[in-house]
Amino acid sequence: MSRPKQYHILYVDDEAENLLVLKATFRREYHIFTALSAAEALQILARETIHLVISDQKMPVMDGVAFLREVSRHYPHVIRLILTGYSDLETVVAAVNECGIYRYLTKPWQEEELKLTLEKALESYRLRDENQRLLDRLAVANQHLEARVAQRTAELVALNEEKNLLIGLVAHDLRGPVGRANALVEMLRSDGQNLTPEQHEYLHLILESNEGLLALIDRILDVEAIEAGRFTLSPERLDVAALLTGQLADFKAAAARKHITLVGEWPAEPVPGMIDRNFFTQV
Repeated sequence: MSRPKQYHILYVDDEAENLLVLKATFRREYHIFTALSAAEALQILARETIHLVISDQKMPVMDGVAFLREVSRHYPHVIRLILTGYSDLETVVAAVNECGIYRYLTKPWQEEELKLTLEKALESYRLRDENQRLLDRLAVANQHLEARVAQRTAELVALNEEKNLLIGLVAHDLRGPVGRANALVEMLRSDGQNLTPEQHEYLHLILESNEGLLALIDRILDVEAIEAGRFTLSPERLDVAALLTGQLADFKAAAARKHITLVGEWPAEPVPGMIDRNFFTQV
């Protein structure tokens, strides 16, 4: 389907009569520019927006292949056609390989064949141009998206740092009251003669609860340190089996009060490993 006056076509031929015939044939459908030489055609290309070039092969000074090679080099977006009056396969191959022509046509050209070729060639140009516009829009949209993601990431990093700071402050502030509560419990326990067994048990439960709270605070601080990039391990060569035996013994009493029996199975011989003792016991 032709698109009247939408596209600009440049026809190059050293025979003025051919230029007049083509211009008269297609002037209602396209803006037709003509040139009698490759040099004149290059001047037109430099000042006009040209969508398609038709070049005769046999021209003096610069033939069609040489001219289209220049067009391909400086105006790669322009659709290129070549006309020749003799069936020269070598010329066609050179035009295809060196100039990237859209199609090869023989002279004298047939109006219907040339009309159909122009329509298809310019439709190809339209699709390629539309595709490029879509790619450009996609690139702009992608840039905007990347900018928004970068901004959002920066905001999240700032919020995370603020959250970590707050957690650290709260966790550290909690240590003081818990420590003072433990000190008071120890003071009461030191005066054991005036306490009943039940009161001793309550004090013991208070200490256990406080120790659990301190362990929770430590875990919160560990998480904060990890997210802030300050987390460090201090591994040393230890016996895994001995550590597990000690941990099992520590928890057996608390478990027994809840009627829970803890059982551990591991080799009797040492199981060496590089371990951070504090984090191992936390786990």
